Amino acid sequence: MAAASSNLESCDAKEATNRVAVRLREQIGDISNILLATLPGIEEEVLDCFSAILPNERIFGGSAADNTDAGEWSLLSEDGVFSAILSAVGLKADVSFGSCLLPPYEKRDQLAKITKCEGRFIYESL
Repeated sequence: MAAASSNLESCDAKEATNRVAVRLREQIGDISNILLATLPGIEEEVLDCFSAILPNERIFGGSAADNTDAGEWSLLSEDGVFSAILSAVGLKADVSFGSCLLPPYEKRDQLAKITKCEGRFIYESL
């Protein structure tokens, strides 16, 4: 297991992702899973960059976003707590890992049907 981060105040998302990927590989070599956290708004760009650099790794996590637009989120890294950082933990294949999403869910009578999407983006629903 290895941790790496890159400050987004000094570089763009692509450069930050490259720095993090290089540091993770230097520390543990082959990576099987990545636990990721970054700023809201650049998640898809970071995922695309990781997919180009480390195409076979599974990525879990993504955004530090919450239910407000205040921009007061914080992210943990090996160097401390920051507001503008890309932070990741890399796991080798021999580390057992699983995930389960348990959001605060209340069953409702309302249903929606997605009528137009592309990849992970929903453009239209009923």
